[in-house]
Amino acid sequence: MLIRFFKSSFYLQYLFLIVIAASLWICAYTAPCLEINAGPESPLFLLLLQSLPDEVLVFSISGLFLLIAEAFILNFILIRHEIVPKNTLVPAIVFIVMMSQSPLMLGLNPVLCAGLFIILAIDRILNTYGKADPTKDVFSAAVLLAMASLFHFPVVFIFLVIFLSFIIFGTFSIRVFLVSLSGIFTVYLYLFLAYFMTDSLSGQYCTYENWFSNIPGIDIKAYYMQYMVWGWAALLFLAASFYLASHLNEWNISFRKRILLITWFFIFSFSTLIYEGEHFLNTALLAAVPASMIISVYLANRRKVSLLIEICFLLLLLTTVINNIFSPVC
Repeated sequence: MLIRFFKSSFYLQYLFLIVIAASLWICAYTAPCLEINAGPESPLFLLLLQSLPDEVLVFSISGLFLLIAEAFILNFILIRHEIVPKNTLVPAIVFIVMMSQSPLMLGLNPVLCAGLFIILAIDRILNTYGKADPTKDVFSAAVLLAMASLFHFPVVFIFLVIFLSFIIFGTFSIRVFLVSLSGIFTVYLYLFLAYFMTDSLSGQYCTYENWFSNIPGIDIKAYYMQYMVWGWAALLFLAASFYLASHLNEWNISFRKRILLITWFFIFSFSTLIYEGEHFLNTALLAAVPASMIISVYLANRRKVSLLIEICFLLLLLTTVINNIFSPVC
């Protein structure tokens, strides 16, 4: 069925992938209802909004192109690190479906913009495994995640993935640790100078202080079809997690360590709910990045995907399309 079809990567699969992405995003053009939750702690995203024409169609087209680009990049990265087999598009289709989970997020949004830098940063972190001197990759990963946090500030939680990789991959040293801190510091030094030159340093300091000191309550308000989308996604994620946990010893040590790191990536991403309680969709979209990686590993590495799992993924796709088109929030 669908998963089996995307286990190959020929021109037909690429075309079909774009058609599915366009179908999931059709309401972004016919009845757009993009909800952007970005405050002053996300300066690069606000700057991007100011530089683009104030047209919904521009946000829709640029968002869709960015989504497809991220899907292909993630697909390439997972193949390059031998986490999924070669010549597969399973990670790309899973990522597109998971990142199109709500009509309110179909368009250029902070999480989608940050996602590009997060995916590239994860590539750099995975690349540190087995290296005698990983400082270059660690510095690049730190800079990329810091850049991502300027589009969606809760990404600061994912900084912990870098530090945890030192333990999981056995690359810890004082030098490497300081290099990671210097990468983060470099980006925020430029941000500090920008605020200083525009005489807005004190106001921005209060913004970040208030963000960390105020912990909002969790407020999840959604239409029943949205809960169905999350339900099917959660079911696939749990099936993938249980399968990988029970079969982890069947793979080599490098594969196990990379899967462990991706799992912690999901945990830290979902932990942003602490400060994103009022905007659960932001957390759900951010957590969808590592969740799609875990589901992709499960689906792509099984020789034969069961009919039940194929049906679950198809139902996830169909409910997502229905939710995006007929949701009463639009």
